[in-house]
Amino acid sequence: MTILKYWGVLSLIPFFCFRLFAVPVNLRVAFWICWFFCLVVMWAYDQYSPSNLGKRAVRQRWKRERQQSIEIPSELLRMLYGDRETAHRLLSAVQQANRGKSARWCAEKVIHDLERDRM
Repeated sequence: MTILKYWGVLSLIPFFCFRLFAVPVNLRVAFWICWFFCLVVMWAYDQYSPSNLGKRAVRQRWKRERQQSIEIPSELLRMLYGDRETAHRLLSAVQQANRGKSARWCAEKVIHDLERDRM
């Protein structure tokens, strides 16, 4: 939400209005409490809005996938000339196509497919 970027400037507007018009102290305090509450609500909405929740879920899933990623066999890296990104892409594609298989099996399948395609 862009209004949160300008909350400092926006909070000066009522301050100067209070000085310009003689507003009693109890109304000033009540206003500032309401103002702070509104800022907290806007911050919470910004943090937990559907668009940010989608981004947060994608980030969390990406972190989980990176942490659970399998070790790339050296033979596969050698066949791909050290290209780790391609190795991860090939391994994840085989893992998605063969959900019940082990990580080692998927790595061997990628190596076998590469050797087959090179012949």
